[in-house]
Amino acid sequence: MGLGNPGSDYEGTRHNAGFMAVDLLTKKLGRFTGWRRDGVLLRGQGRAGRNRVEVIKPQTYMNRSGEAFRELIREGWIAPEILVPKGYRAVVIAPHPDDECIIGGLALRVMLEARMKVINVAVTQGSKKERQAERFRELQNACKYIGFGLIATGPNGLEKVNVKTRLQEQGQWSECVKIIADILAANQPRVIFFPHEHDWNSTHIGAHFLVMDALKQMPAQFQCYLVETEFWGQMTDPNLMVEISAEDLTELVTATTFHVGEVQRNPYHLLMPAWMMDNVRRGSELVGGQGGIAPDFTFAALYRLRKWTQGRAEKFLDSGKQVSRVTNVSALFP
Repeated sequence: MGLGNPGSDYEGTRHNAGFMAVDLLTKKLGRFTGWRRDGVLLRGQGRAGRNRVEVIKPQTYMNRSGEAFRELIREGWIAPEILVPKGYRAVVIAPHPDDECIIGGLALRVMLEARMKVINVAVTQGSKKERQAERFRELQNACKYIGFGLIATGPNGLEKVNVKTRLQEQGQWSECVKIIADILAANQPRVIFFPHEHDWNSTHIGAHFLVMDALKQMPAQFQCYLVETEFWGQMTDPNLMVEISAEDLTELVTATTFHVGEVQRNPYHLLMPAWMMDNVRRGSELVGGQGGIAPDFTFAALYRLRKWTQGRAEKFLDSGKQVSRVTNVSALFP
């Protein structure tokens, strides 16, 4: 695989050294088939002695080359570990199976652009006990498709993750907090995705406080970035709007369809594009400031970004931030 940028503007430049190297290689191969377009890839085949050689030019830009690697991982050409430098991890605290897809726009970009290993933590497996095993299998399939790792919090997930338990059943709550704290300690995430404190659904709100209480058990020197998400209840003060490309949105919708039982009950995944379109309207002023001009985004997701440092969550953005699809999201987590 030779990396580069598509389009005539980059031909013959240093940005396309990878493309030029692959072009030279094809001249040395026997029986080269020529190039054909396959999704985000230009592909060709040839022979080197008795060996078949696959040559590839990703048609994403350099900062999206992870998409090309992910296609090759799915096909079994390379191992998943090639995408992730050791030590860089992001954790998604998902109250229910399917939340990892619904709020996963930025998490997906973090995996593809910042090359962090994204791990989904399945807080619960739903409230219907007869469906829990099936929902976990669906979750495994969704995570495998989209490229996220997966950690279960228990054989059937955690139970009674809500504010009432936090206030009235402190023993049960402490056990749940310890499980999350142990996961954070073991993975040392650079980024944690979790619901904001007013996300309407009782388990979503419970998951918010589960994370905040677990963070208080971490060593004083522990630092990470907190990305609070919204689904059921809108945030009144998001400070980050992230553009979601049509390609990434397609991946999220497709991953959601692996949650077969849920989308049969309520085909909410079909409304994800409309929801993300409305986020552009909301985010233009909630993030950009009252009277702000809407950016040229079609789809977007809204978040609240803070940093956990010295035992507390602190704001570090001077103002709201809008991140386009051509900006590498690694810049959000310096």
